[in-house]
Amino acid sequence: MNGTNQKLYFGLCTDQNLSFDTLVERWQFFEELGFDSVWDCDHFNQTSDPDSPYFEGWTLLAALAAQTKRIRMGVLVSCNTFRHPALLAQQALTVDHISNGRLELGIGAGYQEGEHARFGIPLPPPGDRRRAFHEAVQIIDSLLRNETTTFQGRYYQLAGAYVRPAPVQKPRPPLTLAAHKRLMLRV
Repeated sequence: MNGTNQKLYFGLCTDQNLSFDTLVERWQFFEELGFDSVWDCDHFNQTSDPDSPYFEGWTLLAALAAQTKRIRMGVLVSCNTFRHPALLAQQALTVDHISNGRLELGIGAGYQEGEHARFGIPLPPPGDRRRAFHEAVQIIDSLLRNETTTFQGRYYQLAGAYVRPAPVQKPRPPLTLAAHKRLMLRV
């Protein structure tokens, strides 16, 4: 140790294939136990049990934000291939307000071929996914920090776009970026 005081944070990612009442009970229990954060996922099915019922991550997160008081929360991670970055910025802004500033914004490029194929969602080659993800992160960051955003990229274009109201957290909710390969660390 170099003599600096560093705090260790504890969080967990929960299943979404439980009843809503059970999820509320668990998230409130995790909060009572003192966990720092709790996360859900951005998939269409539970990968370990694809035939079980499964709630959508952002809708569930908003509902659970209204049922908790202290614990930080997020979607680990939001798949860039599932939605436009402007929509994700708006979803994040909404949950940031519902949670009174407890959102952690997790974002990833997308990777599960089977899931994309089952739902007819194109999964670009890795290089295109990485570049689109890089653009998406810039757009989300700008939309959450600035009055307006104009962006001319290869994958996304925005002209005077904005989301309102401003986030509760300043300058925006913290970002958690998923990176499975060395090139993703450059994003």
